[in-house]
Amino acid sequence: MAIDIKKLIQQGVDLLRILLEKKRPQIVNSTVKAVEKEVAKPIAPIEVKIEQEINWKNPKSRLSANFSVGEALTLPSWGVMHEPSEDEKEAIKNIAQKVTAITEDLGKQLGKQLRINVHAWMRPANSNIPGSKWHGQDYNRYIYETLVWKGLTAEEKAKKTVPNSPHKTGHAIDFHYIGYEGKEKCAEIRKLLLPLLEKHGLRMEDIEGGWIHLDDLPVKVNRFFKP
Repeated sequence: MAIDIKKLIQQGVDLLRILLEKKRPQIVNSTVKAVEKEVAKPIAPIEVKIEQEINWKNPKSRLSANFSVGEALTLPSWGVMHEPSEDEKEAIKNIAQKVTAITEDLGKQLGKQLRINVHAWMRPANSNIPGSKWHGQDYNRYIYETLVWKGLTAEEKAKKTVPNSPHKTGHAIDFHYIGYEGKEKCAEIRKLLLPLLEKHGLRMEDIEGGWIHLDDLPVKVNRFFKP
């Protein structure tokens, strides 16, 4: 229920006038005028921030304006949700906030509200899915063996080492902005994001694919880097 602060103060002023004006009219008048002067001043709005607790088992629970728990934790190739560690939760919340913030800045440049389609987020090396046949398995390696190295033989795959991706710990998101699909549009978006990376503490992969990779790992050489 909204409370009219000015109205309450004015009621107090009126009561003060009634109680004292007969005894000390000059003092009352000056006091009332001083109070009324203060009342006339604009009152800054009070901003109240309510942080909603994240339900890590509910895929619809919000991480930010742009992201949900399901987008962060779902392992699409297996059709299950990973249960994150405390460190992974912090990493997920931090990258969600940073990508949300850089998206808001980009949206201001483009004059529109941008919506995100997530391609990949968590790819845990030790999947925490109690009761599932996938529990304890390496989802990151599975993605490489079934997608990246799909043309290799089983023997060749066994000799391969999986890159130490920031996706393993929840520090990276692959996505595209809805309305900016495909290699050419994503290349345009990368050019616009490039000058915003340092402000938001992000890195971006220099690729030619139809997605944007952003992560918040420490910069080794450049923020815009070849994977």
